[in-house]
Amino acid sequence: MTRTEAKPPVEPRAGHARRGLLYVDPRIVEENTAPRPRRTTPRASVAPPRAQQKRTSGEVHRLNAELQTIEHRLRSIECTDDLCALDLYHDQKLFMNGSLSLLELLQQENRTKHARQLPELHTVLTRTWKVGIELALDQLYDMLAHTDTVATPRPLSHHDLGEDVMSPHCILVEVVECTLCNAYALCACLYEMSTELRVRRACVEWLGDLACRQLAFLQFLHASQGVRRGRSHRRHASVPDEPELAVGRYRVPDEAQLAIQGFDLSRTHGSRSALREEYDAWQTTAYLWYGMATRDTPNEGHLYTSLAQLSSSDELMALYYFCKSLQVVHPSTDARELMQEYFSQAAQKHRTRSDASVAELVVYLHGVLATRTDMDDASHALARLASHFHVQNASEAAMAYSGTRYPHILLETQWMMIGLCTVAALFEFGRADAFVDIRLLAAYRTPSDARLFSEKSLASVTALLERDTVPIHEERPEASACDAALAAGVPPPTAHALGLLVELVQIAAALQHEALHNTVAHINAPTAFLVLVFAALHALALHVHESDAAATLCAILRTHLPWKLLLEFGWTDVFPSDNGADVAEIARHVLPEDWCFKGIAWNTFHATFPDSIPRRGGASAQAATPPTEVPSGKSAFTFSSETNMFGDLGAMARHFASLKTHSYLSAYAQDPDLQQLLRVRHARYLLLLAGLYTELGQKGYT
Repeated sequence: MTRTEAKPPVEPRAGHARRGLLYVDPRIVEENTAPRPRRTTPRASVAPPRAQQKRTSGEVHRLNAELQTIEHRLRSIECTDDLCALDLYHDQKLFMNGSLSLLELLQQENRTKHARQLPELHTVLTRTWKVGIELALDQLYDMLAHTDTVATPRPLSHHDLGEDVMSPHCILVEVVECTLCNAYALCACLYEMSTELRVRRACVEWLGDLACRQLAFLQFLHASQGVRRGRSHRRHASVPDEPELAVGRYRVPDEAQLAIQGFDLSRTHGSRSALREEYDAWQTTAYLWYGMATRDTPNEGHLYTSLAQLSSSDELMALYYFCKSLQVVHPSTDARELMQEYFSQAAQKHRTRSDASVAELVVYLHGVLATRTDMDDASHALARLASHFHVQNASEAAMAYSGTRYPHILLETQWMMIGLCTVAALFEFGRADAFVDIRLLAAYRTPSDARLFSEKSLASVTALLERDTVPIHEERPEASACDAALAAGVPPPTAHALGLLVELVQIAAALQHEALHNTVAHINAPTAFLVLVFAALHALALHVHESDAAATLCAILRTHLPWKLLLEFGWTDVFPSDNGADVAEIARHVLPEDWCFKGIAWNTFHATFPDSIPRRGGASAQAATPPTEVPSGKSAFTFSSETNMFGDLGAMARHFASLKTHSYLSAYAQDPDLQQLLRVRHARYLLLLAGLYTELGQKGYT
């Protein structure tokens, strides 16, 4: 067909014209998606003709105008009966289809010259979420939570009440389910077809949110006796003990919460059992999408809040995500309020029972510090926590048999979570009235010469490796760190948090000190905990001249940290490093705990501006986020996201903890990937210990 020939007009299908569906001219899609010939002449000669640009621009503006009309209808609908819900579903489907067509055209035309004349992509994405997903689903959820108030537009006669008549409750259930499935399918399609990174990131977050809404919907179905596609002769079918479907930031229940309400999901049959399986599948799906979202945008705190709600069955992991959501660059606004509900009086009482585990006691202590209640019991709970790590008779016999503490008290992943949670408690969970304002420790305020991997950091490592020049403080004060902080005028929440941190550091130093005599003790060792805590304390020590509160805490840390154990492990570990250059080179490799650092505001590993990093051979590079190097070969300890790291590494740690004989443990300790991980972690530990000792220990003793 030549340029002068006219293309036959393409009429929309009859169903589209009758229903008023948004229709995109297929010629526009064909012209924008067809492969273009290879350029052999200047770009101006093969540029798209103005007629095509005009048609595309007209199609975009037509779609945008129709979407504005549908948006007006969606905002003006008052959901008072089941027919209004059907109209809402119809308009929502129209809006989502039109929005996806508009987004597809905008992505195709984003790099053309006339892109500025088109609607802004970010504005369309925001409107798609606010109107097409959030507004429609919130209205439907509100109707579903108040089914008894939903009326019919006209009274039904006896002839109308046939076998196939559905009650308002069943109609709403069908509408909500169809709306969720339709929105999820369209967002998944847009994610697969998107070419812009911001569109893909938005789709990932939308899909996670829709999966969480599916969980809340399935909880409602379970509470309403599994009614899904059932028919009812009753016009107003009552739903016994209807749970609340919160609008906006909905609540995702776990098995314990459902059991409190009287729903035992583990003993369900028929439709209930199917709901249990579907619930587990959607929970895994939501966890996957939010894990991808935090990988792409680690600075957003609300993503970690959603992960905390999804992880409510694991108390320590939920606490970890809550604490991280308050320490990232853009902290969550509702995390602290959700934490108050998480640390309810009944839950806290359950965590202090006589057979409570170490993880439960840790969560209880953080609940005391977060709610600032029962502060008098904090010292007693801390003593109970420390008693779990004391060598008892059974543990001594196990050490004589296997050469290590069996069974392992905490897993490696649990140590990581406790490390970040303890730092959050020291900074009072980001409160505005905290003793130490966490905003003071922001990474962008850290001088470039004080960052890790800088020349100053390498010099401190070299000095630390020269043992004769490093003094060790032998005497420990009789008063605990908490008592010393209270005597110095530190508020009780911060003082008890400091006491918890120092006690855990002493326990971790004693546990990892066993590795000096037995390589097997490296398995599930708390070295990752010390790496996380030392990074935070190093950031705190860099700002002692700007804050009297930071100077007070650092003065207490100088005299209460177990420097002798910490330095001996750094010097005589079974995977030693020779000099500072080797330490820095090895420490740049990726560690599993690097996922914990991602997005943290006080992290001195990550830089928000270019910084010169000395490398072997005189080369220099710019600081990345994070400034680490992925190993060239495959490794069992390389993970795709933070959630993937906790899942896979947690499974490995549980497997290592299940080994009961010294021969099995020794065999796994010789694994090349594990030895490489331990070598890199020890180098990172040395790097942080040198920086912390330079800022705290040496200044305090000389």
